[in-house]
Amino acid sequence: MDKTTTSTSEDHVLIIDDLLSARLVLADMLKELGFTRCLQARDGQEGLQVMQRMPVQLVLCDFMMEGMNGLDFLKALQAENVQNVAPIIFVSSAGDLQSVESALSWGASDYLVKPVNFRKLRAKIERALNCPQNAQGASRGLSLV
Repeated sequence: MDKTTTSTSEDHVLIIDDLLSARLVLADMLKELGFTRCLQARDGQEGLQVMQRMPVQLVLCDFMMEGMNGLDFLKALQAENVQNVAPIIFVSSAGDLQSVESALSWGASDYLVKPVNFRKLRAKIERALNCPQNAQGASRGLSLV
């Protein structure tokens, strides 16, 4: 793994998904990438609560969830005017252009369509963590790989 993506013992990744199985699969993939401190939330509201208690380096968030969905989670972060928000990568089965454009326009760093491919996830994480603009929520021409 690239040295710039190696996590430290202080780094936390937040996985937000209403399906436990999806959270566990992502947590396993993240562990293979060296992220040993994975926090989990069942919906956007719980994700916001986790982020209020602990800083996170990266957020992997589902788009469609029971309770507060991913887009509402992004909107809530914008409304709170949180500075230095961690990069947020959507990992969702909703791969339609409207969902992707909505997520990116509200500040998502990237978007990955389920089922998750390990190499694609690694590439998107590396891009998000190595690009300072991603932490600011600036959207770019991103692919759905």
